[in-house]
Amino acid sequence: MNPSLVSSATPGFRPRGDIHPDDRAGDVIPMYQHTVKTPHMKAMQDVLDITAVIDSVLARDFGGKGRGIHSKLDSVRHPVPARLDRRLRYLAAVRNKALNEPDWEIPQRERYLAECRAAAIRLLDIGRRRQRRAHLLRRWLARLSGG
Repeated sequence: MNPSLVSSATPGFRPRGDIHPDDRAGDVIPMYQHTVKTPHMKAMQDVLDITAVIDSVLARDFGGKGRGIHSKLDSVRHPVPARLDRRLRYLAAVRNKALNEPDWEIPQRERYLAECRAAAIRLLDIGRRRQRRAHLLRRWLARLSGG
């Protein structure tokens, strides 16, 4: 439906992306944020935080592209060890199921969170080692070229 038709038919209606002069800057919510957090989403916040770390490390340190952990693992430039890849896919699948089915509880939630933290630490460690090796290689090549 055309937003201009809705706004003319509904008094006081403003599309979420519009900023009205009466709005204070702190009250404006970007369109991608939810205005209401359900209790389910509040309970999932710790899971979302740790899996967001995994997601960003895959993008930053491994060159993964895509919207989630699965697609980033499929597209990484620097391969993730097979065992860690399987573990990350399992953790992402559990997270997705918990988000999409509000009645489903993560079994052994604390253990799940510990597994997520361990996987994130492992990814960070692998990324740091790769960066260190690349740095040493650049220094070595600079010495060879006379720099």
